[in-house]
Amino acid sequence: MLAYDAARSSMASSRDVLPKGVVEKLRRAKELKDAFEANTTAENQRAWVEAHNRATVAVLTAGGDVRVATSIYAGYTGRQYELR
Repeated sequence: MLAYDAARSSMASSRDVLPKGVVEKLRRAKELKDAFEANTTAENQRAWVEAHNRATVAVLTAGGDVRVATSIYAGYTGRQYELR
C-alpha cells in the first residue's frame, strides 16, 4: 500500500511541476503506446511515435524533470523516434 500511496503522491505533484499541456501530451503518448502494444499496426505505431515525439519536445521545452515525466509515461526517454 505504501508504494501505491507514493505513486499517487508523485502523480499529484507532477501536475504541480509540469505545465498542464505537457502532462496531457505525456498521458496521450502513454495511451497510444498501450494501444500500439495491444494492436501492432503501422497506423497505431505512427500515432504513438508522433505522440511520443510531441511529448518529448514538450518536456524538453518546459525544462521538465525526467523522473516526473517517466512517472506519467514510463516510455519517456527524452529522445525522439523516427519511423523508417
